[in-house]
Amino acid sequence: MHKTISLVGVLLFLKINATAQVFNSCNDDDDIIVNSDSTSKLIHQFSWDFENCPLDVSSHRFIGFDIKNNSNSKAVIDLQYESGPNFKNAARFVVDPNQSQTFKMMIVRQKPNDETSWKLYFDGIRGYPGGYVTHWLAPDPSKIKKISLKINLSTPLSAAEYITFNTPYGLDLMTYDATTFSKETYPILDLMGQYVGDKWTGKLDHIRDLELLGNQDYEIYNAQSFQNQFSKYGGWLHSEKHDAKGYFYTKKINDRWWFIDPEGFLFWSLGINGVGNGSATKISGRPVLFPALILERSEEKKWNQYSSLDTPSIFGSDRINFYYLNLKRKYGNNWLLKHQKVTQGRLKKWGVNTYGAWSNMPQNSDHPYTIIIHTKLQGIGAIEKLPDPFSYEFMLDLKESLQQHASKSKDPWLLGVFINNEIHWQHKKSFSKQILSLKNTVPARRAFEKFLKEKYSSIHHLNSNWGSEFKSFRKVNTIVNNKHSKIFKADMQAFFTHFVDSYYSLVRKEFKRVFPNHLYLGSRLHGKSKYNSILHEKAAKYCDVVSFNIYDYGVRNFKLLSEIDKPILIGEFHFGTASHGVWGSGLRNASSIEDQADLYKQYIEEASLHPNIVGAHWFQWSDQPTTGRFDGENFRIGIVNITDQPYPNLVQAMQEISTGLYLNRTYKNEYHSK
Repeated sequence: MHKTISLVGVLLFLKINATAQVFNSCNDDDDIIVNSDSTSKLIHQFSWDFENCPLDVSSHRFIGFDIKNNSNSKAVIDLQYESGPNFKNAARFVVDPNQSQTFKMMIVRQKPNDETSWKLYFDGIRGYPGGYVTHWLAPDPSKIKKISLKINLSTPLSAAEYITFNTPYGLDLMTYDATTFSKETYPILDLMGQYVGDKWTGKLDHIRDLELLGNQDYEIYNAQSFQNQFSKYGGWLHSEKHDAKGYFYTKKINDRWWFIDPEGFLFWSLGINGVGNGSATKISGRPVLFPALILERSEEKKWNQYSSLDTPSIFGSDRINFYYLNLKRKYGNNWLLKHQKVTQGRLKKWGVNTYGAWSNMPQNSDHPYTIIIHTKLQGIGAIEKLPDPFSYEFMLDLKESLQQHASKSKDPWLLGVFINNEIHWQHKKSFSKQILSLKNTVPARRAFEKFLKEKYSSIHHLNSNWGSEFKSFRKVNTIVNNKHSKIFKADMQAFFTHFVDSYYSLVRKEFKRVFPNHLYLGSRLHGKSKYNSILHEKAAKYCDVVSFNIYDYGVRNFKLLSEIDKPILIGEFHFGTASHGVWGSGLRNASSIEDQADLYKQYIEEASLHPNIVGAHWFQWSDQPTTGRFDGENFRIGIVNITDQPYPNLVQAMQEISTGLYLNRTYKNEYHSK
């Protein structure tokens, strides 16, 4: 049996419209058929309701969806399931025209409570062997109450076209259980840092294979140039030429923001974070997980005699970087220089025109790049990752940090500078409560008292407005703030606005003293900060480009919540697969490397058609270690793996999207803000 339906549009991602159709899925295996209606909609939605019979997929790795797209339209399908109001998991499928396929939605879970002894070895780990992937917002996979879908079509369905969906089901058994670690082979990693408990395409069998790969890569990628359609900076050579200022700048042209490269050509920043770098993994307290590598350890000092002083260390007292160890095996004693040349050649050949934050570049690189500067964050009470812009310590460190990079202030290849990353502007600890609780000696607290005195000439005036009984401005605290008036709340928000304004204005002033010709790229707003209008407004006021780390499946609906129109740069995004010997997925998931490539292309397509977005940078260059980086995070998110081999599907996606990006952004008119 089939259910034939015509579905209604929605405005926001997976927020169910009151008129959207909901199907009771208990004991119902009927297909749902989506066909056209008279309004020729591009957006449709529906949901499966399991409220009275929760769907249990807890023994599986994925939820399966059999989808048949009998149309000439590409369908981008956003999904979400939940087991309660605060626990949700999302996915995206990109369904090509006339494609029929079983699509997989990765199941995420809360951390397991078993094998206490192994938690000592894997503190902070995000994925376990056997398909156990964790996320702090993971719903209970045994009690899924609703699965919602939003379908975004490239063209409306004709009268003869339709898309069918089956009732979702559990797919691919999860093999992790309470005895998994006790059954592992030890050491867990081989001599190259690869997981020994699985096989996959691209896994190397012998260390000697690395030298062969190094020779091949150096021959292919050394001294590469951008394709002929690009300028020497990676801009669009065939675009109308604008003022050549010798440095990158921004300009709005035909209602779309652009970077303009130093020669005057249109430039859209396609980048990768951490280019050339790899993550170390902690070895102290857990030697059973790793091969001994006695010879390699003893020889590192000798290796460094043949390398520059800036060569990253492979071994530390409590860590090892297998990626760097494999690069040394791949290229020999002078591995860093050869690696940098090959990596830059790869970027040019792949059409990736920007080194993102935290990248490892050759000296005097002829490839656009960014710098990220991390200042000391003084913290505001319990909110540790927050600067105090009224602090002399902050200003002094900001000045010193900028001066450390002053030699780049005349470099035309420098796209711009990020200052700080993912500041905790919005935290589970209330900013207002932290300010009210600070000691009077803290600069931010003194600024707060000055702010109040300038508005209220006396404490009596403040008390009459707040409904409080403070003896002085120095005594203003949290004791009775539950009784405070709406004016109190408005004043606290006004001080937060002043606080944010003070931060961005100070940073811009000091930045322009050192980098008068370059772009201030902001502080990479993330999480709830992405939707805070105060932060948007102040960042837009002072930043040349407002940066956001947007770990969502798409950016079609993203907006700058500011009266000031400014360009946007996406500092981070990714989709992880929990595969190829790396147990964790990512902050957003893909079911396979093929799915990862499709999601990448769709994300960049949406970003490149967005009128404000001028670039997007993938996080990150290399896979994180199976055994976790410094904080335990072990995501399979790299462009290359632990042995420096690229993932072909993802590279092909980059090449395809870069080839058509400029034409699409200039001439394609398919941006939908709804």
